[in-house]
Amino acid sequence: MALELTTEQRAALPRNSKILVAMWEAEDQGNTEEADRLFSALDIPAHTLMAIKTVLGADWIRSRNLRTHLAEEKYGPDWLDAPEGEAVAGTKSAG
Repeated sequence: MALELTTEQRAALPRNSKILVAMWEAEDQGNTEEADRLFSALDIPAHTLMAIKTVLGADWIRSRNLRTHLAEEKYGPDWLDAPEGEAVAGTKSAG
C-alpha cells in the first residue's frame, strides 16, 4: 500500500500517522521486523488497549512491547495485571 506523499505532506502528518505510513512501507518491502518495531511505537488509545487485553490478553500486549502509557494514565499502573471484569483504579463506574 504505497502512499505517495510529498515531504511537506509527510511532515504535516500527526505522529501516529507518520508511524503508520512507515509501517505500511516496511510491510510493502517485506520488512516485517521493521513493521513490528513501528507498530510497537504507536500511541494506542487506552480504550483500544483495554479491548486488545480483553480479546488477545495481556501477554499479547507485552510480547509486542506496545506503548501502554495512555492506558496507565487512564486505568492506573496495574491495569494490565488486573483480572478481567475487575474495576481498575482511576476508572469511573457506569451508573
